[in-house]
Amino acid sequence: MKHRKFIDFDWQFVDETPKPDNHQDLNRGDIFTMQEFIASVEDGFLIDYDGYGNYLIKDAQASWIITDCIVKPSDLKRNLLDETLDGVLWYNK
Repeated sequence: MKHRKFIDFDWQFVDETPKPDNHQDLNRGDIFTMQEFIASVEDGFLIDYDGYGNYLIKDAQASWIITDCIVKPSDLKRNLLDETLDGVLWYNK
């Protein structure tokens, strides 16, 4: 979210969204590989009512990076799931 910040008597939009500590945020949810996420959705273990997730990618050091893209189980049925990404960080309600 962009916030207004008063700079030199002129309003500017500055991105002051706090940048999360990626490792800290990984502890807030459950990590699924993309194959595990798809299997869990197909088996009915994860549904939209249960929560949502963020896509994960792996960097060159094989560390998980959280993306800003939200993913829901119904995305698989609606063919909106990006299966080229590496995983999902799942947040239960």
